Amino acid sequence: MSRLVFSVVGLRTASGVTLGVQLREPPAFGRHAVELSLTPMAAPFQALHGEPGANAVREAGRALFDALTSNNPDLRKHLEAALLVQPPDRCPVFVELTTGGAESFPWEALCSQDGDFLGLDERWAVGRIVESISPLPATWFFEPPLRVAVVLSCLSVPAAPEWVALRAACEAAQVPVELLVLVSEDSLHEEISAAGLDWVTVEFVSSTVAGIAQRLQPFNAHVLHLFCHGISTGTSPHLQVAVRSDWLTGTASSLLVEAQDLRAFNPPVDSLPWLVVLNSCETAAAGGDESARSVALDLITTGGVPAVVGMREPIRSADAVLFTRAFYDQLLPEVAHLLDPAAEAAPIEWARLVMGARAQIAEQYEPLEAQRGTRKEWTLPVVYTRSASFQVQTSVTPVTEQPAAEQPVSGQPAQRVPEQPMAPPPDPDVGAETTRSIVLSIRTLTGMRAQVEGSGDQVMLDLIDQELARLRAALAGR
Repeated sequence: MSRLVFSVVGLRTASGVTLGVQLREPPAFGRHAVELSLTPMAAPFQALHGEPGANAVREAGRALFDALTSNNPDLRKHLEAALLVQPPDRCPVFVELTTGGAESFPWEALCSQDGDFLGLDERWAVGRIVESISPLPATWFFEPPLRVAVVLSCLSVPAAPEWVALRAACEAAQVPVELLVLVSEDSLHEEISAAGLDWVTVEFVSSTVAGIAQRLQPFNAHVLHLFCHGISTGTSPHLQVAVRSDWLTGTASSLLVEAQDLRAFNPPVDSLPWLVVLNSCETAAAGGDESARSVALDLITTGGVPAVVGMREPIRSADAVLFTRAFYDQLLPEVAHLLDPAAEAAPIEWARLVMGARAQIAEQYEPLEAQRGTRKEWTLPVVYTRSASFQVQTSVTPVTEQPAAEQPVSGQPAQRVPEQPMAPPPDPDVGAETTRSIVLSIRTLTGMRAQVEGSGDQVMLDLIDQELARLRAALAGR
C-alpha cells in the first residue's frame, strides 16, 4: 500500500515568509515548495466557526483542495491518481506539519472536485504527520493484555456515558484488556466498583499531577485515554482535570495538565504509550500565536509519542461518547488481529481507525452521503502520527488444535485460547551483537534516517536502509 504525503512549509517570498506546499511522497528529486494561496483566516474556513451554514464544510474542503492543486501540478497529478484507487486498495493522504500556522487548517474536511470527502473514506483516511527528534523502535513488542489507562474527570459533565461506551467496546473485543480507571465522581466510582469487573481497577484521581503520574507509571499503558476539559490558549494549551473535591464544591478543575505532564504518565525510559486519546475540547487546536502548538501536536514533537488523537474544536459530550465507542470498536479488533498467527503482519494504520469513527459521527448527523457538507462534527477528530509506520510484533505463540474459546460472558472481555509458554530468551552474551545492542542500533539509525531524509542524500539513505534490514533480520532471528 502506497501513501501520499505533502508538507506545509515556511516559504520565503519577495513579500516575506508565507506558507508553501511541497509533495514529499512518493519521493523524487528536484521538488520545490509552491506558495499556498489560502490562509487559515480565509472566508471558507472562518465560516466553519460556530454553527456552519448550509454546505459550509463542503465549500471549505473544496477551497482547501483547490488551493493545494491550483499552482502545484506535481501534487495535483498524484492526488488525482490517489483518487482513482478502488477498494480494497488504499492510498492514505497525509499532511506533514512543519511550520506554524499549518495546524489551523481543517485538513480533515478535504474534499475532491467530485465531492468526495477524503477524511470519510477508508481509501484516503487523512492524517497529520509530525516529526520528533526522539527516535522510535522499528518494531514494538506486545504481550497481552492490552493495558488502557483512563482518566474520566470532566467537571460538570458526568463521565458515566463515556465509561459505558468504553466498557461496551472492551466487552465486545476479542482481545484481553486491562483497564486502570481514574475518576473524580463518587457516583461513577461506585458504579464501576459495583460492576465487579476483574479486568478493571478504579481509583480516584490524585490531588496532584505528579500523583497521577506516580500512579500511572507502574501500569505502563499501551493506550492513554483522557476525558476531561481542554483549553487552547496562545501560550499554554492544556487539559483541565477535576479532582474529587472539585465535584463537591462545583467551582473549577484543580489540575492543569500540559503535554509534558502527559508524557510523564508512562515510565520515563523506553516506555512510550502507543497512542494517546485526548477526548477533550480543543486538544488539536493551536493557540492564537502561530508558534503555538496544540497539546496533541506537542505530545509528538517534544514527547515522541507515536500517535495522538485530539479534537480541533469544542466537542459535544454526546459526540465524544460516540467517538469513544466507535474508535475502540475499530482499535480493539485491530489489536486482536495482531494476535492471529494466520494473519499477515501489517502496521497499525491510525488514520484509518480514526476515519471509521468519523464516519459514524457523520452518519448520525447526515445519514445520506450525498447530503453531507453542512455538519462539521465529524471533522473534529484529528490524528497525529510520526512518519514511520507503527509495526507491532507479538510475543505469544498459540497452541495448535486447541478447543474453541468460550463466548465472553457479560461484563468480561473475550479471553484468548490458552497459549504455550514462551521459550526462554536466548543468552544475551551469545554472538558478536547482543539483543540490546541491536535494538539500540536500530533506534539510532531510525532517527538518523529521519534526519537524512530531509537532505535528499539517496546514497546515505540506501546505506542506512541496508544496515537497518540486516539488524532487523538479526533481531527477528533471536
